Amino acid sequence: RVRALALAALAALVAGCDALGALPPLQLERRPGAPAWRPDIAPLPARPSPEPAFVADLDPSALVGLARADVAALLGPPRLLRRDPPAEMWQYRNEGCVLHLFLYPVPADAGYEVRHVELRGRAGAPVPARCYAGLIDAPGDAGGAG
Repeated sequence: RVRALALAALAALVAGCDALGALPPLQLERRPGAPAWRPDIAPLPARPSPEPAFVADLDPSALVGLARADVAALLGPPRLLRRDPPAEMWQYRNEGCVLHLFLYPVPADAGYEVRHVELRGRAGAPVPARCYAGLIDAPGDAGGAG
């Protein structure tokens, strides 16, 4: 009797999975003012890699090799994102400095990773102490004028 119940439950589960294949394709709606989706540009991954690399030594060059999602988890969304295929340039800034990250495709998994980093002071000034640390301390708060 228990065995028959287990088989019936298994059959119902398999039938339910088969029915999922018949669902219509998902239709996405674009928000007003949102940029048009381009199939040649991969979207940002939803979450960081299973073992993100954290930058503990506060050295911007340690960002080299990080995946897009790991950078976003560490610094938040970029203030400026420029796509010049095959590269992407992400810009973060605060009142004292500007951080540029250059990401390129990784052939193995079709994702992107940081390949080059530039940290400069604003308006040609030297980079103030703790400027990069300030970007990490306040992820997503890329304030400051132009």
